[in-house]
Amino acid sequence: MAEASLGDLLSMGDLDGLVGHADRLANAAAWDQLLVLRDRCNEAAELTGKQLWGAAQYAEYRLALDAPGSVAASVVRPGAARFALGPLTEVVAQHHGWAELADHLADPASAAVIGQERILRGEDLREEARAGLDDTGLPGLLQPFEPTYALPTYGPDELLEAGPAEPTGAAHEMDEPAGDPIDAPELERALADSVDHWQAQSTGTIATTAVEGPIGAAVASLAAGSVRVHPLTVPEAFGLVAWAAASGAAHAPRRGMAAGRSAAWWLAATAAGLDWPVDPDELEYELEELRFWTWTTASDEAGWRLRLAVEDPDDEATVAVDAFDRRVDPEEIP
Repeated sequence: MAEASLGDLLSMGDLDGLVGHADRLANAAAWDQLLVLRDRCNEAAELTGKQLWGAAQYAEYRLALDAPGSVAASVVRPGAARFALGPLTEVVAQHHGWAELADHLADPASAAVIGQERILRGEDLREEARAGLDDTGLPGLLQPFEPTYALPTYGPDELLEAGPAEPTGAAHEMDEPAGDPIDAPELERALADSVDHWQAQSTGTIATTAVEGPIGAAVASLAAGSVRVHPLTVPEAFGLVAWAAASGAAHAPRRGMAAGRSAAWWLAATAAGLDWPVDPDELEYELEELRFWTWTTASDEAGWRLRLAVEDPDDEATVAVDAFDRRVDPEEIP
């Protein structure tokens, strides 16, 4: 049985058929035809009201993922394919180097994000003005105290998200009274902001605390009973925050690892008491004076979780966040 033409699929408003047609064009590297499909789906949606935007967005996703750099870059713009598996700024960076994309990126904001995504994949963009480093305040090369970030893998119809690295330090049980509260609004806000989308756009919860005393005093104000605390190295703390800030958790859109790295640097600068933009060498020095922790409990549910405590031994104070999200059936959402 012959496959329906693009015109027939559009006239029937056959969304599944159009997505399948886009898939076949992408697999055949028929990029010009895939652009035509994208444009005609958008035109039909505007003129007829037929809900064909899903096929147009899938076409843009496949173009960003697999098309040559000049074509892939042309579809990346603010708001593009916002219901795709991930932001196109991250998708396009998976298979395309900065040099393939830079001359074809029309939107400076998107170019800056893509530049960060390529830095995360090992490129050195310190001398590349088009990467917008002055706007991001972030270094154009991964620093020695940064981790190997948990980058995702995008496929034609799936997203494989890597999780944060497991702590390497020895864990121990802790059960002690909560510390007296203190004021640390900037650091509490930085911790919460890294996963605000888990709560604002999904079904997550976020709790923060700032107390006098070491890690046990902070954990006791967030968790009842005995907990198991795990020390984190600076790279492990960076990686944990970046993973959480990049992830959409259960129901929110994925924000991308460029957003994750930015959140980790902002949090680190806030914890170190440094003004933004921060000097990497100064930040590394100040972070050596802090301790980072995470923790687990016997009653932990499966899901997405950010537990991070920042302890300042000199000030005898600890600030911590406990954020959690889990997949919920739509009928259960209020």
